[in-house]
Amino acid sequence: MSTITNDIKKLINFKYKSRNDSITDQFNRVLMMKIMLIGAFLTGMSWYKDEIKCLAPKTPNDHIKLFSSQACWINGFYIYKELKTKSNFFGYYGVPIDMNHNGTTLSNETCVALGGLSKRCKPMTKLFYLQFQWFPFFLGILALSFYLPYLLFRYVNGDLLSLKNAIKPQEPKFDEVIRIYFNRNVNTLTRQHSKIALNIAVKVGYILVNVFAFLFTDSLLHGEFQSFGLKWFAWIRLSNSKKYNYVGERFVIKPGESLLPTFGFCDVSEVFLDVKHAISNDYKLVCEISQHILYHYVLIALWVMLVLGMFVSIIGFLTLLLNYLMPWLSFSSDEIEAKKVYKNCSIRERDYLTFINKNNMLFYGTLIRKLVEVQKYGGSEKNMGEKVYD
Repeated sequence: MSTITNDIKKLINFKYKSRNDSITDQFNRVLMMKIMLIGAFLTGMSWYKDEIKCLAPKTPNDHIKLFSSQACWINGFYIYKELKTKSNFFGYYGVPIDMNHNGTTLSNETCVALGGLSKRCKPMTKLFYLQFQWFPFFLGILALSFYLPYLLFRYVNGDLLSLKNAIKPQEPKFDEVIRIYFNRNVNTLTRQHSKIALNIAVKVGYILVNVFAFLFTDSLLHGEFQSFGLKWFAWIRLSNSKKYNYVGERFVIKPGESLLPTFGFCDVSEVFLDVKHAISNDYKLVCEISQHILYHYVLIALWVMLVLGMFVSIIGFLTLLLNYLMPWLSFSSDEIEAKKVYKNCSIRERDYLTFINKNNMLFYGTLIRKLVEVQKYGGSEKNMGEKVYD
């Protein structure tokens, strides 16, 4: 148990350090990825402790009891889709009280559909659940997807890494920074504009990853995940007797049950042959899968984080656009010199100045003064770095 606890501590450990990407990007690539990995770790643990348990009938040789749990884990289990909306139904969610009832009448009552030939009794649709087989791997893949936009960010902003080395307090290289990063003969506007476009693509990528994860999870959970969080928050406000009653008349369907039911049917065939007997029987068993209780809590945390992730990603996207379009918003009234320099810089050159200010304020102040000295070059169409070396 201590090993498991230490592994979880390693996952949730977050060391504060200076990072090149923004806080909104770090929320997605660090926090969201860790949440996904923790969910994958917890749901994966249930493979070793929990198993499907089925009510098997007594047989002379009890063969069915020996492998029903394993067979149902492989085959999955199902409920009847037509019973999902019955909040006042008796029995387990999606399961009729009479196991022989596999159809519904025109009056919405359960009945026995004999091979689907009866016009009065229409066969119900089986809705299978096998998410427990692959869900930990799915969360692991989602975790990796939240890191993909950062790979693009590192590719686009490789120049920031070299700039970070050039502004080290021990070896400040003012002339080199001006010559390389503010010289448009070296750092052309076409190259700068392509980096700006790709940086915007990074922000859009974080939004798309959150939206994709939300919608893809919803499709894999039969369309119930999209409203899961809202149903959950409405459900927790109910009284205790209404929330947890399930053997009598239901007042409300538990959100977790409609997402991943904890009880359902499983069809198993018993077939064997020996020198005296040839046995072939089909069984319809009621099974419980306790893993889904843990999944309910993992999924409500996932729902909240994905909604929050979409919101944070949109904020990051809008913030980037505002910084590009209205850079003066980040200045105070006493930063007149910086405003003059920013006014004559391209958008990418403003990124460089912001990066320098974040990582080395002393270097930033000296660099601003050096750039102000060459303000005689005129308008923003001139080349600041080129003028320094005229």
